[in-house]
Amino acid sequence: MCARVEAERVSFALKLTNQGRAASTVKIRLEYVRATEFHPCPKASSTHSLSIPAGRTVITDPGQCTVPREEAPAAYQGAGWVLAENANAGSYELSPTANVYLDRVIWKPDLVEASPTKSPAQVGVLGG
Repeated sequence: MCARVEAERVSFALKLTNQGRAASTVKIRLEYVRATEFHPCPKASSTHSLSIPAGRTVITDPGQCTVPREEAPAAYQGAGWVLAENANAGSYELSPTANVYLDRVIWKPDLVEASPTKSPAQVGVLGG
């Protein structure tokens, strides 16, 4: 589950990796949480199928789950479900919480600082 906070918007995406030798189809659902309330993503369909090629990583389009950044302080999280193709129920994972203020963002849990072997871009949140 991934989240990104920008000057005018907050975006969410799912990052899925297929470590198998064959393509895999799963059912996914993406929502966001603002101030402890779940909301559907503005441009994402509800639960739908996604095919992931063997040995590949797929990141859903963050543009499908982007909301305007509020002027009042608010806490945001992405919520993502990944289910077997034939499943009808499952649990969700949450992104780190972005506590968004006009002049700053505080992530909980705190983001790990970049290591000497990884650039800050490789440690960013919207990479999952």
